[in-house]
Amino acid sequence: MTLIAECRSSMDSTPVYSDLTIVAPLQTRVNPWGIAATARSRSGTWTRATSLETVHPDTRGATVADQSTLLRTRDDREIPVAGAYTIDPAHTSVEFIGRHLMITKVRGRIPDVSGVITIDEVPERSHVEVTLGVASLDSGNADRDGQLRGPDFFDVANHPTMTFTSTQVTVGESDTWLVTGDMTVRDVTCPVTFEVEFDGANASPFGDQRIGFSAATEVDRDAWGLSFNVALETGGVLVGKKVRIELNVQAVAS
Repeated sequence: MTLIAECRSSMDSTPVYSDLTIVAPLQTRVNPWGIAATARSRSGTWTRATSLETVHPDTRGATVADQSTLLRTRDDREIPVAGAYTIDPAHTSVEFIGRHLMITKVRGRIPDVSGVITIDEVPERSHVEVTLGVASLDSGNADRDGQLRGPDFFDVANHPTMTFTSTQVTVGESDTWLVTGDMTVRDVTCPVTFEVEFDGANASPFGDQRIGFSAATEVDRDAWGLSFNVALETGGVLVGKKVRIELNVQAVAS
């Protein structure tokens, strides 16, 4: 995406095992990707247990919704049903990719993410608000992270968050959507457009309903005053001006 706009500064129960005969201890596991429960039959095959109660007592009596209740179709596009969806940071990634020495892509992430996606009956009237805690930034190198959090870049001591608030949603090509909004970093607000794909919807084993999106854009960091750089004797600069932002978002229906 190309940034074409003027930026603004604020300074101005019983387990169910089907017909399984257990001859080995039931193994249960809860992990960040969901629930797994397995047991071993006399034949030696491993079979997934069907009760959630063996792994999470809070699911006792829970009802898992049909996936079809989360979806609708508009203009031959599958989209979520209208409603408010709260971003789940445990299953959401916000990543940025920049170039070092003009040759190598360096990837970092900001795990402290919160926000709400509001899907309207008319999808073009939908709205997104996201807040990132920039101090959580992690690029895999402590020295680099320290500089990125410092005054050369995000200056988290004075500007601990960055935000995105959508202003427009339009239909894109090939089942994509274009979500334009105001991104504020270091009290400077610039318009950004993300190309967004709806990745689907499902019901979790805990009884809640979830939707997923992926999105990406490319921005010029100079627009927000993140202009630190070092000229190279061989030409070019130490840190590329263009930064790609990639999102994988899972959100829970309110």
